Amino acid sequence: MQIYSVVLLAVAFLSSCCTAYLFFHANRGLNPLYVLASFVITVSNVGYFLLADAENATAAMIANSISYIGGIFLPLILMVMLASFSDYKLPAWFQASITLMNIAIYAMVLLSYRYNLYYSSSEFVPDNFVALINVPGFGYYLRMIVLGVEVVLSVFFTILAIIGKKTASWKTMWTFILFMLTTIAVYSSTSIFNISHTVIAFFYLACGATLAFTTKRYQLYDIAFHVQKRISAEVTKAFITVDKRMNLAGYNKPASDFFPDLLNCRIDSPIRTESFALNEILRWIRRVSPTMDIKSINNKVFIINDNSMSDNRHVDCTLTPLTFGFRKKILGYLLEINDV
Repeated sequence: MQIYSVVLLAVAFLSSCCTAYLFFHANRGLNPLYVLASFVITVSNVGYFLLADAENATAAMIANSISYIGGIFLPLILMVMLASFSDYKLPAWFQASITLMNIAIYAMVLLSYRYNLYYSSSEFVPDNFVALINVPGFGYYLRMIVLGVEVVLSVFFTILAIIGKKTASWKTMWTFILFMLTTIAVYSSTSIFNISHTVIAFFYLACGATLAFTTKRYQLYDIAFHVQKRISAEVTKAFITVDKRMNLAGYNKPASDFFPDLLNCRIDSPIRTESFALNEILRWIRRVSPTMDIKSINNKVFIINDNSMSDNRHVDCTLTPLTFGFRKKILGYLLEINDV
């Protein structure tokens, strides 16, 4: 086994570790697409290892088919995730159509060792760094059209969220879109400069590690999940989540009714408000949060007497930590606000 093959084996192993981390350490509220995307990356990197270690044409074509699962399905998964972040609901017929089309394209890739559907021809050159030389066929060009649609929609959803939806995390969305575009650029470069496609495995590993990292942030962004953990039927309570740096992570509608300035705040950014009461609450959180552990609960009553309200309102604020994984690492804090 060549040294490069050993390196790719290590990359595949690390990718599987990222998938295992997501599977075993992720909270039940985690979007399952995170785990699916990481699993697809792991399978692709296993395929790239097998491709680098292939000793004949059949083995190389089968390995290439395995590695291609990421190129087919990862952009689709990222597109759906970005649509979810922007709160844009993709029509069911569109999701079904583009998914079936990707499945059909991948079936062409799987059968490429027998039929010239995805590639018009393939040549195995064992002494060349690019051991498998493929000539694009009908399926390949069809894939480029579908990929173009997925990329354009992904960019559209990202821009839509950044411009019109302050409750979307632009950092997470741009990270995903950057990995999508970078991987496509690297893949194009390997074809232009006659470099082995196996180098994409390293970018896939980086993408898998990013998924494992951003899943912690996802626990903070999904305010509805945290509300569901605390209450079942009550929908009148106000909830605000912040990270450990006091950046806004999410809020529900009753919270924006209490403090309308939240509507002008963006996720991942400090909460800027002219409300005296909210500023007092934020100062209180900054003061007590460093002393809290995973079992801590802090409570305080505040008076809301902003000019927009004719009567003073007393609100009871309860602060609890938000934790992640089996080790219960504190990611941020959940503020529950009730009328007294």
